[in-house]
Amino acid sequence: MTQGMSDCIVSYFDLPGVQDLEREEAARLMDLFHHSARTAMQRLIDGPVPAHQHMYCWNDSCLCWPPLDTHDEKKVMAEVNSIRSSIRQDLQGHVPYVISVKGRSFPGPLADKFVGNPGNGHQSCFVFLKASSYAMKNCLDIEHTLGKHRKQFYVDSRIVDSIGWNDRGTKRSVVMLPDKSARDVHMYDSLPL
Repeated sequence: MTQGMSDCIVSYFDLPGVQDLEREEAARLMDLFHHSARTAMQRLIDGPVPAHQHMYCWNDSCLCWPPLDTHDEKKVMAEVNSIRSSIRQDLQGHVPYVISVKGRSFPGPLADKFVGNPGNGHQSCFVFLKASSYAMKNCLDIEHTLGKHRKQFYVDSRIVDSIGWNDRGTKRSVVMLPDKSARDVHMYDSLPL
């Protein structure tokens, strides 16, 4: 293992079809999506030792990643399923899908505090994403390549193999980083937990 790097699972949640809605309806739906995601994460954090500690949201997407040094893939994927189920309940017929890829996260910056310019009345904001940039890119490539299948979950074969799921779902290959070789992605309508 490279010094300071740790295995992780990057899960990318996306809400399809938002770009096809009228502006006001899209804004309302994204607000509801973000509120639902925040509520789902809070439920996890308030529970017993969650694997997921952070979620990052933008537009119609969210990203979460837990390191695998204290939790196994099975717990992580059970939490991913729980987060998605909580979000789905609040979205009035709009169904988010999830892409999960195993990766290696880089260590964060040495300093945890970043100071803005207090003299101008504005605060700067700096958020360092420790999530694997390769896994994030792979999530977007999976979305681009396999999104037309309209499944609810797309899971990297390394996660499926590690957990030992007997239900392999529908399988397709996608070229992924870091070595630009084809890797299987398993597609599910529901996770075989």
